[in-house]
Amino acid sequence: IGGIKFNIIAAVNLVMAVGLAVDYTLHFIHAFMSTPPELSRDDRMVLAMKGIGRPIALGVFTTFLGTLPMAASSSTIFRTFFAMLVSTVVYGMAVGLVLLPVLLASIPLPPAAHLSEKNESTSFDSRGISGAEVGAHFGSTSEVEFATVPS
Repeated sequence: IGGIKFNIIAAVNLVMAVGLAVDYTLHFIHAFMSTPPELSRDDRMVLAMKGIGRPIALGVFTTFLGTLPMAASSSTIFRTFFAMLVSTVVYGMAVGLVLLPVLLASIPLPPAAHLSEKNESTSFDSRGISGAEVGAHFGSTSEVEFATVPS
């Protein structure tokens, strides 16, 4: 891309690029899987796009805006970062906001059990440890409830 040679600068940028691309796709997948499973796949995709599409697009825009001053730099390092980040952001946005919604609306997926309301009897923390396991570990007879942030 743009005549960039693979070196340490490109390697560091590649690691950042993978993180950004995964970020865009996982946010959309999570939004899609969090929608009610009784809706059609198309309705779930539209609902997910309404909920997370704008924040993803704004993230893409601010990342681009933040790297824009590097385009005018005479430094090879800054120009390399700019070229790679812009291409990553554009490709990541295309996958996260164009390709992925089409795939999720086309491919039948089972509902995410950990996100369904039917599974409220067991609460989990961020490490996947249930409240019952924590209560048993500390000698409590009741299940420990973890605080959840409403979405």
